[in-house]
Amino acid sequence: MWLHTIQSKHEVLDVFKTLHPLLKRRFQTKILSFYTNGGGEFQSLTSYLKSQGIEHLISPPYTPQRVAVVERRHRHVVETAKTLMHQASLPSTFWSFACHQTVFLINRMTTPNLKDKCPYELLFQESPNYDNVKIFGCLCYPWLKPYAQHKLDSKSKPCVYLGFSNKYYCHQCFDPTTSKVYLSRDVVFFETSYPFTNIFSKYKNQHLKISWDDLSPSTEMHNDIPTAPHCLELPHPLSTGAQRYLSVPSSTTPLLSLNNPENTSASPYPIQSTHIPLSSVTTSKPPITQTYRRRTSTVTTSVQAPQLPPLLQPDTCSHQMVTHSQTNSLKPKSFLVKTNPSPPIPCSFRQAQLYPQWQEAMKAKYDALIRN
Repeated sequence: MWLHTIQSKHEVLDVFKTLHPLLKRRFQTKILSFYTNGGGEFQSLTSYLKSQGIEHLISPPYTPQRVAVVERRHRHVVETAKTLMHQASLPSTFWSFACHQTVFLINRMTTPNLKDKCPYELLFQESPNYDNVKIFGCLCYPWLKPYAQHKLDSKSKPCVYLGFSNKYYCHQCFDPTTSKVYLSRDVVFFETSYPFTNIFSKYKNQHLKISWDDLSPSTEMHNDIPTAPHCLELPHPLSTGAQRYLSVPSSTTPLLSLNNPENTSASPYPIQSTHIPLSSVTTSKPPITQTYRRRTSTVTTSVQAPQLPPLLQPDTCSHQMVTHSQTNSLKPKSFLVKTNPSPPIPCSFRQAQLYPQWQEAMKAKYDALIRN
């Protein structure tokens, strides 16, 4: 069974034009007849079916019994998707993911009508891989290191499992806090826990304005991890409510507000009130005058010493011990280092005879030549 979710009925022709050559090349078969009801979305297929030599059969009005197989399949998919969503307490926004996961499970479920085999095994002549079958809507932790934009970003976070993607052959994990769907192959599952019932329960009752292009599993995504992560951007459900938990001070706001009770509500962390004398706050050092001498003129500049906050002022000594810093008797440490610099390498005899080291070296070389 194949399932294609579309945004409008006008896309039926494009979907069928994509599916028809796939079935013809993959299974080496041809479609002889196409049976539909009298819906207007199928009227656009008439000219294409004639050009491909396919007979278009239409059921009588108000007679769904003639297409009973399709109606039962449609009901099977819808009822199973509703069961998956209610079990995981998922909002109705994710119905498309639930329907795709339902088709994924139905194709791999054995049935007595097929002699205890599944449709996937009969179609592809091989047993399906059940390692990728996980509980829909359960708690999962995907590997998010490739998506990290900073060294200190978390390598994983709690997400909601939205099924397996056959297009990318990986798992789809939804993060309600950022409204993103991550595609990851390395995921740790906790199939007995459903995040929308405990962890993300506050996001369940909020209306998510999600566009179809962002939510569709068949949406094209690019493989440029450094610039944009492999995720589907969804509008944030708490775009206004989340601002209550953020406190961004402006450039004119003082660094610390200890005695002002009005500013304590702007910060999410309580600050204890501390009494600081006014003299310690308003005192400042006199300006420092620095003189820079040049060849032609002398330039004198005056630099105002920066005023430190109250908590950053230098501490005064309150103990009774007399130290060298109090008596201004500190002496700079002096180190005596004896070095014997080596003479430079001469370029001629006149330069070499100016240094005793090179004279001894030339004499030793001359004596060695005489002895040999």
